[in-house]
Amino acid sequence: MARIAAEIIEQVREATDIVALISEYVPLKKAGRRYRALCPFHTEKTPSFFVDPERQMYHCFGCRAGGNAFGFLMEHEKMGFVEAVRMLAQRAGIPIPERGRSAASERFDPLYEANALAVRFYHRLLLRTEGDVARRYLSQRGFVDEILETFQLGYAPGGWDGLLREARRAGVAPEVLERAGLVIESEKGGHYDRFRHRVVFPIFSLAGRVVGFGGRALGDDVVKYVNSPETPIYHKGRVLYGLFQAKDEIRHTGRAFVVEGYTDLLRLVQHGITNVVATSGTALTADQGRLLARYAGEAVLVFDGDDAGAAAALRGSDELLAAGLEVRIASVPPGSDPDAWVGEVGKEVFLKHVAGARSAFDVKLAHAAAGRPLTDPDTKVSVIKAMAPTLAGTGDEVQRKVYAHELATRLRVDESRIWEAMARAGVPEEENLAGEPGRSVQEEAEMQLLGLALADRDVMEQIAGSLRASDLVPGLRRRLIEILLDAWEKGQWLDASRLLDRAEDEEWGRVISDAVFAAETVSEPGDAACKCVVALKRFQFERMIREVKRKIDETEQDGDERLLAALLKELQELVKRRNVIVTEGERALRPPSGGSRGSVRGA
Repeated sequence: MARIAAEIIEQVREATDIVALISEYVPLKKAGRRYRALCPFHTEKTPSFFVDPERQMYHCFGCRAGGNAFGFLMEHEKMGFVEAVRMLAQRAGIPIPERGRSAASERFDPLYEANALAVRFYHRLLLRTEGDVARRYLSQRGFVDEILETFQLGYAPGGWDGLLREARRAGVAPEVLERAGLVIESEKGGHYDRFRHRVVFPIFSLAGRVVGFGGRALGDDVVKYVNSPETPIYHKGRVLYGLFQAKDEIRHTGRAFVVEGYTDLLRLVQHGITNVVATSGTALTADQGRLLARYAGEAVLVFDGDDAGAAAALRGSDELLAAGLEVRIASVPPGSDPDAWVGEVGKEVFLKHVAGARSAFDVKLAHAAAGRPLTDPDTKVSVIKAMAPTLAGTGDEVQRKVYAHELATRLRVDESRIWEAMARAGVPEEENLAGEPGRSVQEEAEMQLLGLALADRDVMEQIAGSLRASDLVPGLRRRLIEILLDAWEKGQWLDASRLLDRAEDEEWGRVISDAVFAAETVSEPGDAACKCVVALKRFQFERMIREVKRKIDETEQDGDERLLAALLKELQELVKRRNVIVTEGERALRPPSGGSRGSVRGA
């Protein structure tokens, strides 16, 4: 895909009035210096969607949708960045000359194209004579043609090189297929297809591009399911199967059903339950929880009715609670699974059953008590210990307080005992820097620092002289601050709108608009930036201190006195450096009157 020159993007942005653009989609009303409306991206009764004409940005305080004019079109019209720029350029009468491909396109586009070729090949075979066995299997499972089309199911032939030969005809090299996870390099040289004689389930990104596959065996293969490996464009812990197809309905209803497998999801969709996603048989991750929380306020886990399914639901509920979702767990009859069960009872019975699903809190409490009376002192102790990590990790502050109070009430103990246990399990002792529920102190520091850097050139200069990207934990906020630091070194300050132009997915817009709008509440940007930088450096040292302590514990058991002495010396030095950050960091960072800015970069 051709890249649009940066100066053209800048010209299109400057020619576009975001208020006029969004007014074409939703009615805006003046609210102070901004405009307000009911959010077009989720259902709400009270307007929480704001458009800022000064910054040329929008932000919803309900679902966290946010971005600039390009981002609005991308999210509302489900189009890519280049398409959005072209549409706004045409609207403004600006011609777009094309130029070469971007570095990202050079790296990722061949993988997307290889996956697109594979989808077409597998789906075409499913509909032809070669796919008779796969169609019979799907027909016996009750799946209709509409499902096969909507989810682009396919058939991988039984030979060793069916896809390889198809790719060769299309001019796609085996090395590209290998990087996309579609073929495997043979020990004897050459390659062979990863998916053979299987029903194939394409996995779509939120942008609707295929990033990976799952394959279900049709013969007597010992391995029932084979999935794509991790690739540069596919990270299984960050993707939810079916979310691309379900996100609008999930956003509309505010609820998502979460199942474990491909066929569980397809069966529910075929019965008219379309707000459903699947984990592709893997454990739920924190990234998946945060991803789902962008679209839903509530998640209902519907896993297999056996011990393994119950255990998976309990584990998964913690990740969803951490993302700030309300979580319920629906029990499927023992020995059954969502696929078979909804096929037996139908949509209405299924929905009635899950409507009465117990909260994850209740299910985990019952599991922790294990049938013992809650009045028993030993039971109280074990229940508090078992529940504390779940409560500590709950991302919504109000939820956490409600659960703590409820647990104390049911156990008939002082609520302070619950909070003490939660503190030991990981609840931050400090208050959030900006008071945003559901974020840790570190996340708040990163978010606030990002917003300040985007809003104030002087703050960006201050940060650039004092912060390394390595002071942050890996993640999107670190990635965004890295981009700001790199641009600053090249003599360029990126404000929010220019950073949004580099967005790689929808989450960029949400994080950037979150940061910018949150930074508005800061009265002294310079002082706030000092506190954030000091906090992030302290967190970095504390991570290193915890790691050294872990090594010390291991070394004490091994009895290596020389290594133990070295680790103790390292620990002492880290603690000393951490204390310098805490006691002297802010003073070093603040610019003296009339002088240059200080730095704690080497602290």
